[in-house]
Amino acid sequence: MNPIDVGGYVPLLSISMDTQSSLLAEIERHIERTGIAETTFGRLAVNDGKFVSRLRAEANMTIKTIAKVRQYLDAQQIVAAPQEEQAA
Repeated sequence: MNPIDVGGYVPLLSISMDTQSSLLAEIERHIERTGIAETTFGRLAVNDGKFVSRLRAEANMTIKTIAKVRQYLDAQQIVAAPQEEQAA
């Protein structure tokens, strides 16, 4: 059994304010760099247009949601890297 998924139940992760602030700052840098709206980011990353505003309001997130956001941000950095190299 996956330790994250216990019988179909995905537990909430209590993250510290520092961790939440760090994730939010990373998302905001991505939004600024790409020029996309925060609602677009939320829809693309976790299929939730209100995700960024909920994160700002200190809403709880599941481990699965955090993993999706990290995966999305990592994939976007990989895509952006070759474009930035070509511009140099």
